[in-house]
Amino acid sequence: MTARWLAARGVSSGSASDVLLIVSELVTNTLRHTDGTCTLTLTAHATTVGITVTDTSSRLPRMRSDPAANEDGGRGLALLYGMGARLTVTPTLRGKAVEATLDLGGEAPHGLAE
Repeated sequence: MTARWLAARGVSSGSASDVLLIVSELVTNTLRHTDGTCTLTLTAHATTVGITVTDTSSRLPRMRSDPAANEDGGRGLALLYGMGARLTVTPTLRGKAVEATLDLGGEAPHGLAE
């Protein structure tokens, strides 16, 4: 998935950058904190995009209160909240699903489902 791919589905370049950052953050968290097995699903709604990453770990993500400046990591979930993403974590039979929903500011994407 690229910004061009998102643009072809009606997502502006600014929103596409946000979607790609969220995808990167959620997938990176899965790679760093689980066995690396994950599934990425993108869904379009009227004016939002849902980015869901499922993995095989039952360990729930946590937002650090104040990571040290020299620490590698610990800021991603706060970054996503700061972007206005709504995060939902749902335990599943085989692990969990982490979904970030991003408001596209009135854009109406079409054909976005992966």
